[in-house]
Amino acid sequence: MGLRGQILLFLAIIAISFFWSMGAVLAAQFPPLVKNSLGSDQTVATLFLAVFSIGVAIGSVAVITPHVKGGKLRAIAVTGQRRSHALPEVITLSEQGFPGFLALAWWGMFAPAGTPKPILDKLHAELVKALNQADVRKTLTETLGMDLVISTPDALQKFLLAEMARWGKVVKDYTIRPD
Repeated sequence: MGLRGQILLFLAIIAISFFWSMGAVLAAQFPPLVKNSLGSDQTVATLFLAVFSIGVAIGSVAVITPHVKGGKLRAIAVTGQRRSHALPEVITLSEQGFPGFLALAWWGMFAPAGTPKPILDKLHAELVKALNQADVRKTLTETLGMDLVISTPDALQKFLLAEMARWGKVVKDYTIRPD
């Protein structure tokens, strides 16, 4: 089977293991390939890969990288816009002929609605200070393979609203329901 065939197979099996519940939403970008998902946790996918020799999985770089570097898994693609610094030799799905396929694991810090701006500013400043400490940055980027993006509360809000609109459209267009 050629590389394109492997990628098609890879996409067809996404629902088995992408942050399991998100598999259907991602696959909706390529509706003929995958219709639903199973399970609830990418750790389960890693366990199945390691113990039961499941052929294909998708998960965050932080979870998958140690297995790739340890020789237990072969990375076929990353789902971001750019290659991961943790696995720079692994090309993106867009580079492999699937333009527009984008799925990222991301984290943000949130506070309750109505939190006063001075408190939000202080929380943000302390978070930025912590993320810029050499040992924290090294753990997140080198050990866990994360690509850090330290932004502002306004930038996070803009990103979150865009993600909600993007994924909301996918859910609506493909009538995805939480079954």
